[in-house]
Amino acid sequence: MFINLSREVIIALIFSQLLFLGHYLLVSKIYQHVPEPYMDEIFHIDQNQRYCRGDFTWNNKLTTPPALYLLSYKLFCNNERFFNSFLYPLTFLALIYARRRKFKKEESLVESYLNVLCIMILPVFFQSTTLFYTDQLSLFSVIMAFNCNPYMATIFFLVAVMTRQTNIVLCLLYLGIIFVKIIDIRKFLTTFLNFLMKSIFQIILILLCVFFVVFYNDGKIVLGDHSAHKPNDPRNCKLFT
Repeated sequence: MFINLSREVIIALIFSQLLFLGHYLLVSKIYQHVPEPYMDEIFHIDQNQRYCRGDFTWNNKLTTPPALYLLSYKLFCNNERFFNSFLYPLTFLALIYARRRKFKKEESLVESYLNVLCIMILPVFFQSTTLFYTDQLSLFSVIMAFNCNPYMATIFFLVAVMTRQTNIVLCLLYLGIIFVKIIDIRKFLTTFLNFLMKSIFQIILILLCVFFVVFYNDGKIVLGDHSAHKPNDPRNCKLFT
C-alpha cells in the first residue's frame, strides 16, 4: 500500500535530500582540508572518541551535557561531522513544517522556503553545522518540541536541555505558552496556594537538594568550565535579544 503524500510533502522531502547531499559533499571537502579537530571540536570530538572506546568519563572543560555524544558515538566514530549532515535535512523539514503551519495562509510555498533557507544558511549557524558542534542538534530538538504535542515535546526538550543547558530557558517559555492557553489564572492561584500549604515539606526538600547541588558545584549552577559562563558584554546582548 502506497502512502498518499501531498505535493508539498513530496517537494519538501526531495528538497531535504538535496540539502543532505550538498551538506555531505561540503563536509567531505572540509575533512580533506581540515582533518583535525577545529576550535571547540577539540573538546567535543575528544569526548565522543572516549564514548567510542567505551570510556564514559567526563572532560571537565566541557560546558555541554552529553546528548550530542550519546546520539552520535555509535554510528559516527572518527567521522563525527557527518552527524550534522544527517541532521541538516531533518532540521529543514522541522522548520518548513513550523513555517507552513503558522503562515500557510499569509505566504506562498516559495516564500516559506526562502524564509527557512535564510535560517539554514545563516552564516553563524551554517558554519557550525559543518563542524561537530551542538548548534544543529540544539535547534532541531527545540523546533521539534514546539512542533509537537506536549507529551512529545517533553522528549524533545529533554534532548534539547541535554544538548545545551541554556535551552532550559526555551523549555520554560514553552511551558509559559501552554500555561497561558489552558489555565484559568484566578482558579490556578487558588489551587496553587492550597498546593503550597499541603506540600510545604516536599518543596523544602527539593530546595535543599538544589542547594546541595549548587554547594557541591562550588556555588555554580552550570556544568563544566565555569569560566566560560562569566558575565560579559556580548553575552548580555545575547540575553536581551
